[in-house]
Amino acid sequence: MLQGAANVCNSYDIIGDIALIRLPSTQGERERIAQAILSIHKNLKTMLAQTGAVGGDFRLRQLEYVAGERKTTTRHRESGCLFSVDVEKCYFSPRLSYERMRIARQVRKGEVVVNMFAGAGCFSILIAKYSGG
Repeated sequence: MLQGAANVCNSYDIIGDIALIRLPSTQGERERIAQAILSIHKNLKTMLAQTGAVGGDFRLRQLEYVAGERKTTTRHRESGCLFSVDVEKCYFSPRLSYERMRIARQVRKGEVVVNMFAGAGCFSILIAKYSGG
């Protein structure tokens, strides 16, 4: 655990080269912790703080810039596929990667899958790649 990080959740999401984390409310503490995470993960370019619960019709996160490049778009690699994601405009969780692959492998050739509210289209793309269709 990072020194002085007692008020920080012990996990964070990495989506492409963006890290999303819940951080303490003081800006100085946020910046110090963000810089430590950025220094550990050399591939990260941006640190965003999730400042509220996922909510609304589109299940979006409330995000605030903390460190690195000021951006919300990234390319995320998962299961041999590359996804373009704007974490501010589209809900995406890398924690669902196992579930996405599990579902994709259940779809058989000739089946029709309707992926309503697809977001970045992860299920659709993985199904197209791995279902044999």
